[in-house]
Amino acid sequence: MFLPAAAASEPLKGRADVLRAVEQMRRFTFAEDSDRDRFPDEWFVEKGEGFQSYHSLLIDTTQGSDGSTSLRFGFSGGKAGVRSAALRLDPRFAYNITLHYKGENLGPQTRSEMTLGLKAYSENERLLQDESVRETTFPVAWTQSRTLRVERIDARARSAVLYVHLAGRPGGRGVLWVDEVAIEASPRLHIETSRPLNIFAPGEDMVFKQLIEGTQPGEEYVFKTVVRDFLDEVIDSSSRAIRGSETTLSLPASVPLADRSLSGAYYLNSSLEKGGQLIVENREILARDVAPQRGSLDPGFGVILGRPRPPYGELMTSLTRLGISLSKLDLLPRPFALAAVNGPAMKDLDELLLTLAPDAGYHFIAVVNRIPDEAYGHSKFAINPPRHVIETFPTHAEAGTYAGQHVPGWKELFEQLLLAYGSTISDWQIGDDADAVPPGSLQAAGNVMDHLRARASWSQVLVPTAWSGNAARGTLVYVPATMGYDELEARLAGTRGEGLHVTVQLDSLEEAGAVKVLENLVKKVTLLKAARGDSGQPLVQKIFVDRLTDADRGLMRPDYKPFSAYFAYKTLVSWFQDAEILGQLTLDDKDIVSYAFQKKDSGLVLLWRRAGAGPARLWLGEGVRRMDLMGNQSPLKVEDDSSFTTKLTSTPIFILSPHPELLRTLLSFRLERGDLEAAVKLQDQRAAITNHFAERAKFDIDLHYPSEWLAQNNVFALELEPGAGGASAIKLAPSPLSPLGPVPVYTDLNISLAESQKRHFVKLYREDALNSDVDVAVTFFRAVGGLNMDIHLELGKKNLRPSTFVVAALFPNGTNLEAFFRDLKPGERGTRSLFVRGSESDLGPNMSVEVKETLGRRHINRSFPVALKY
Repeated sequence: MFLPAAAASEPLKGRADVLRAVEQMRRFTFAEDSDRDRFPDEWFVEKGEGFQSYHSLLIDTTQGSDGSTSLRFGFSGGKAGVRSAALRLDPRFAYNITLHYKGENLGPQTRSEMTLGLKAYSENERLLQDESVRETTFPVAWTQSRTLRVERIDARARSAVLYVHLAGRPGGRGVLWVDEVAIEASPRLHIETSRPLNIFAPGEDMVFKQLIEGTQPGEEYVFKTVVRDFLDEVIDSSSRAIRGSETTLSLPASVPLADRSLSGAYYLNSSLEKGGQLIVENREILARDVAPQRGSLDPGFGVILGRPRPPYGELMTSLTRLGISLSKLDLLPRPFALAAVNGPAMKDLDELLLTLAPDAGYHFIAVVNRIPDEAYGHSKFAINPPRHVIETFPTHAEAGTYAGQHVPGWKELFEQLLLAYGSTISDWQIGDDADAVPPGSLQAAGNVMDHLRARASWSQVLVPTAWSGNAARGTLVYVPATMGYDELEARLAGTRGEGLHVTVQLDSLEEAGAVKVLENLVKKVTLLKAARGDSGQPLVQKIFVDRLTDADRGLMRPDYKPFSAYFAYKTLVSWFQDAEILGQLTLDDKDIVSYAFQKKDSGLVLLWRRAGAGPARLWLGEGVRRMDLMGNQSPLKVEDDSSFTTKLTSTPIFILSPHPELLRTLLSFRLERGDLEAAVKLQDQRAAITNHFAERAKFDIDLHYPSEWLAQNNVFALELEPGAGGASAIKLAPSPLSPLGPVPVYTDLNISLAESQKRHFVKLYREDALNSDVDVAVTFFRAVGGLNMDIHLELGKKNLRPSTFVVAALFPNGTNLEAFFRDLKPGERGTRSLFVRGSESDLGPNMSVEVKETLGRRHINRSFPVALKY
């Protein structure tokens, strides 16, 4: 065993993601070459399946991160790698592993990926542990990699090796240099509680043990802890001196939370210092349960389980606390392989789930996996059924073929799956959620779909594709992490039919960071819950998250330790069960996005900014509370003018209201009107509102239009019975300077109402499209010496008589042209052509058109881009 030597190297500085080591354990600089074969001593070239032998792996004596030598990979696509000689590591310590690297002609264009990892082996050379980090960008200057933090070496391990792998597509000659591969021993910090998943009941103080391992006997340390909520408010902090020991130090701790919210999740930041210098720090979740679930598990939410491990008690606890049904069970390791899944625990889990819930929502999934093979330019398909089915039909365990061909044995295998699970199967998933498969590329999967539909009409066949929201290809919408919110909204808006099943893929924690993962999860689930079909019914029937457990994405780690996303999803499930979308609130700050829901006797508004951060002033009634994504609640101070101010960022927050009927009443306000005939003539409009309170209510309504507009009777009062609606007439005319068309008009709505001895004041901004019965359009065509401009003018059919209009076209360069439309009949469309001298660049990108009625009062201002028709 290599014993830790005293740290003599320069301490690492300025890298928050590098955990400082107690001692340097081993540092490889690739300078030792005793046999002069230009390959470093104590390192070996990786060989075997997947690794090609044509790569050049040699010592480079011309450069290194420390100015001397490095290991050079001459790369031509495929996979190359090296591994170290065997090391013996002390399981008392955690380990930090880094290297320095740079590259040429490597990166996204060739899908290059460097992996730095550690493998630990048992006495008989069985692989016990494989942990790694990946780098996909390759700077041209020496850069330190991310730190591979190995929290615990398996106690059964007798040896370990470090490895560096490089994989990617062929892209000419690529070069990777690596240097200073370092493995350093470090203490580890973690906590233990007597509660499954560290979840405490509401109203209970959080009592736990802080465990410190891997300290040096007799050395003096300072141990610090800080407990924060999701909004980074400090709840509790402490600092104490400790003395190192060969054994684990156990420090009892308690965080009193009697005066805090009765729900939520909290973070524990702990750190260990020695001689005033940070050695190691850790961040874990201390949690208290969100408000108890009401009723049974919600079938509208589910997860893909993903690589469950024994013991399964915490798995069941997790599903129960999440309040969701498990509708898809993925029994396969990732990355997928053609080989059968091994391990006796798989069959135990099958039997456990079938025993606990034979018909209660625990269902199984067989995956037909698309495996790209870049070296040969084609793809294979692999089918991976649950283990005990493989044991029954071993000849089908490694079925694979080229794309587009039927896989032999699939029909028989699926028949046996149906027989084995019977009515417990509700969702078959064909394809690989990790890589959305383009529609039409799974011909073989189509054969299986046809077979399942013919033999099991009660089952629902789901095919993950980039977009498959039509009856011909099933009802599954797969939302990869790369799909943005605008694209998701557009695809939902274009969906015909209802009852969609949607699977949301979480971002990788390594790539996005915890907060970004939470933002995307909450925003996407909110959009899915708010989507409505043509009939006004919910568009989405079930929402799945891919997946429950995973190493770098998911709600929980493979050992069932929750990520932050677990509590965010739990908060969503808890509050979105039986929640009804009321609509979107329009605010004066157009960067703020807001969705309003009603859940029984509570109102719920989700708010976030599209970009930036800053305070927002809102009027949403009395008694409102703020809740973060972890479920932590805090009251909001309502000022004398009934407003409250809260900070908004790109991370969503919840505003909880005890008056959902107030939100519903507010969103019932609408303008009922016909098209405006002119920009300066007073015309009748109608404002209507419905009382959604349980008692008679009095309304004082003040509707503000832009200051240059004319509006009469826009301040009015109504007194309405419960469920009754009322309306008031408004005389309205836009300013002659205001464009019509249709164009959006922003209005300021103040509503003051009283019911049951309560007074509410709410204030919102609305956006309405106001239309004129005169429509104008302009098109441009390239001509010799300039542009031809066609002006199209159409008079509405509601007009009683013909009318004459003059159109003035003004360009940014000063050119002004006029066209006359004489005696245009109701419903008639007229066209006039004008020649505009000068090039497109001379005329500028925009022009404005003014339309005036010669004898009437109709008036339109409109801007048009100079965009050529052909």
